[in-house]
Amino acid sequence: MLVQLTDHKGNEVWINPVHVKMVRQKKPGVVELFMAVTANWGAPTMRATGELHEIIDRINAAMPADLGAYTPALEEQQSDDDHSGGTAAIFAG
Repeated sequence: MLVQLTDHKGNEVWINPVHVKMVRQKKPGVVELFMAVTANWGAPTMRATGELHEIIDRINAAMPADLGAYTPALEEQQSDDDHSGGTAAIFAG
């Protein structure tokens, strides 16, 4: 399920939560999302308005119960991470 967010410029965006690698609070009211859709996720993919825990809760709620359909893509990403020294963050709700 896609998650609707508002970016820091006020634009409505929809993200696929499966591709979110890391989320962090930039400043009050601004959250940075790092997503696997970019080759280098060392820089934020987007900045959203809202509070950190609210956005994390929305992302967690939208995650599919069964990631079976995403397994090949996740294995490919893990392989890419292994070669680049990247790490992934997992958020438990």
